[in-house]
Amino acid sequence: MQKLLSLVDGTSKYLSYLATLALIAGMIAACYEVFARYVLSQPTIWTGELVQILFGSIFLLCAADNLRTGGHVAIDFINSLLSRRMNLILAGTVSLVICIYSAIFLKVIWKRATDSILMLETSNTPWDPPVWPLSFLLIVAVGTMFLQALASFIRTTQGNDPSLPQK
Repeated sequence: MQKLLSLVDGTSKYLSYLATLALIAGMIAACYEVFARYVLSQPTIWTGELVQILFGSIFLLCAADNLRTGGHVAIDFINSLLSRRMNLILAGTVSLVICIYSAIFLKVIWKRATDSILMLETSNTPWDPPVWPLSFLLIVAVGTMFLQALASFIRTTQGNDPSLPQK
C-alpha cells in the first residue's frame, strides 16, 4: 500500500515540476511580447493566448501536489482547538468530499475531453492553437487529484496524515 501511495505522491510532485516549466515558458513568452510590441513595434497574435493556456495549466498541474503537501488554505486556529482525532476526522471528511467531487467532475468532463482529443480540437481564434492537449491535461489533473485525495483519505484513516498539526 505504501508503494502505491508513494506513486501517487510522486505523480503529483512530477506534475508540479511540469507546472514550473509552464511558468517559465509563460514568463518568457510574456517578456517576448513586451519586447516585440514596444521595441520592435510588431506585436504578436499568439503570446496572449499562449500565456493564458500556460498559466491555466499551472493551476491544473499543481492542484494534486498542493493537496499532497497541505498547501491549501486551512484555518489553523480551528485545527489547533481540535484534538488529533477530530483533526483526522475532519481531514478524512474533506478528503472524501474531494474524492467524490473529482470523481463526478471526471465523469462529467470525460466525454467532452475525449471528443476534443479525438478530433484534435483547436481554439478557432486567429492563432488557432490546438486545445486538445488541454483536454488531456484536464483528465490527467482531475484523475491525479482524485488519486491524491484518496491517498490522503487512506492516510487519515490510518491516523497518519503528515499535513495535520501534531499534538
